[in-house]
Amino acid sequence: MNKETQVLEKLPERLPPYSQEAEIAVLGAMLIDKDVISIVLDSLTKEDFYIDANAIIFDVVREMYLNNMVVDFVTLTEQLKKKKLLERIGGAGYITSLVDLVTSSANVEYYINLVKEKSMLRSLIKVSASIIEESYSNYKSAQELLNYASEQIFKLAKEQYKTGYFVQIRQPVDETMQKIEKMLKKPEEIGVVSTGFKKLDEILAGGLQKSNFVIVAGRPGMGKTSFAMNIAANVAINKKIPVAILSLEMTATELVFRLLCSRAKEDSNRVRKGIMTKEQWVKLTTHAGIISESPIYIDDSPDLNILELRTRTRRLFYELQTKGEQLGLVIIDYIQRMHGLNPRDTRQQEIADISNAMKSLAKELDIPVIGVSQLSRKPEEKDRDKRPRLSDLRESGALEQDADVVMFIYQPEKKSSNEQDDKVVETRLYIAKNRNGPTYELPMLFIKEYTTFAEIELSEEDLE
Repeated sequence: MNKETQVLEKLPERLPPYSQEAEIAVLGAMLIDKDVISIVLDSLTKEDFYIDANAIIFDVVREMYLNNMVVDFVTLTEQLKKKKLLERIGGAGYITSLVDLVTSSANVEYYINLVKEKSMLRSLIKVSASIIEESYSNYKSAQELLNYASEQIFKLAKEQYKTGYFVQIRQPVDETMQKIEKMLKKPEEIGVVSTGFKKLDEILAGGLQKSNFVIVAGRPGMGKTSFAMNIAANVAINKKIPVAILSLEMTATELVFRLLCSRAKEDSNRVRKGIMTKEQWVKLTTHAGIISESPIYIDDSPDLNILELRTRTRRLFYELQTKGEQLGLVIIDYIQRMHGLNPRDTRQQEIADISNAMKSLAKELDIPVIGVSQLSRKPEEKDRDKRPRLSDLRESGALEQDADVVMFIYQPEKKSSNEQDDKVVETRLYIAKNRNGPTYELPMLFIKEYTTFAEIELSEEDLE
């Protein structure tokens, strides 16, 4: 018999965590102080009580309170009699003991927290037992079990941050005015993540919105990854907001190289060849120090599937939360490199599943998720306008449907045969779908040597 088997066999013999004293203290406080009842009901549920009698009493008190009934020893005893539950909880004597043992409601919040903590521990044990049971079955793969486990633990973790209470309107009015003031100064403080591009933020109602799935798409060589990294740098380096980057195409080292040259404004080709002055080297090392201290988290695993995407991102989200930090943005580069779970699915169905998973992740974590995507070859056809259309999103119409924002990066008609070789290329950022505002086309410059984008102002005549 191995060690794991011994541990599993001992589990049923152990009593689950609970505090009889804390449960009694909470119920007693509800009976001697009617003002405490609302506080308890706002924090606990019937399931938080381990002792059956206490759970029954809590549920009956809750029902009485919601029906505007007086709650005390006499009325509670009578109500339990009517429901034929008095004997089940130990008779009137048990209710008497609740009142006798609790002389004050002063420390009720401490006991509420203790009851809640024990309840959370029991929930963890229950989830763990469920994971063990599923692991012994042959119905799920290891990857599916990992996702199931992280999903269940994540749900429990979110319970710790649930709060809610009834407030006089002055408080939400003050909070609303503070949010409006912050919106004028720092949009990210109200949950809107600035992209770092002023005009783009205006079109997106302040920036990237919570729960939004955003697609940045284009043909190869248009600068999709560079644009996404520009946004990541602004969010993480300039605003100090944690960003998760899942890079399925480039290694972490390649991404950092691009980011470093972009921030230092150094020609990436010259740096790659080792052609630089002492001053340029000092500038690179300075920016390397700044970048290394930024809250950017990179996963460069090349063959991620949707379960791994959700599991790893959830894990990072929770780890940051336990440190008092909040993940602000997730970037996946790029969508077509990901895999679904069923190898028998068509590629169209696989992309649809991936798209749905990204949208679900954005909603679940309540943060924006950017998915970089390839386009079909249609915009390159000879007799067609170069500006991409939503239907050009490669391999699945689900991307168009699931996305809250779709941005296309493309270059207008070339003005000269060697424009492609220029260091600065005139580019367009076309917002083809925008749930929070209008569609729009932004003129931009793609500075190739720095892999950096910049907004420019063009006249209406230039835009035609």
